[in-house]
Amino acid sequence: MTVSRRVVLQTIGVGCVASACGGAGDGPPEGIATMCGADLCISIGENLELADVGGALLFVTKGHKVYVVRTTTGFSSVSAICTHAGCVIEWNGTTRFECPCHGSQFASDGIVMRGPAGRALRVYTNTLVGDTLTITLA
Repeated sequence: MTVSRRVVLQTIGVGCVASACGGAGDGPPEGIATMCGADLCISIGENLELADVGGALLFVTKGHKVYVVRTTTGFSSVSAICTHAGCVIEWNGTTRFECPCHGSQFASDGIVMRGPAGRALRVYTNTLVGDTLTITLA
């Protein structure tokens, strides 16, 4: 059986798109949440990354991309959109957010640590009751 060059290249291209060239698994880890009215409700038990200090997850809802980070004093909830050019920021795993587009850095509470961003990230109010963290989106 002879396989054409075109079939081989198409097969390699599909594999590339589905894996190393930007497929599933890229980007920040996303958490599981539900809407409770106009707010976002997060079960810590369903998002175990938030059980330990330094754990962070991205939550995407209609009109909002919110990072939640477990801190030594509770939780920080900030916009995942860099105030410089609108790129999605990433958590470095320990102490800060970093923008992959132009290098801005933000503390876990959204304060600018290094520009070019000139404004802090939007901060969302959150409340923990039992196992549920409620993020006020309005």
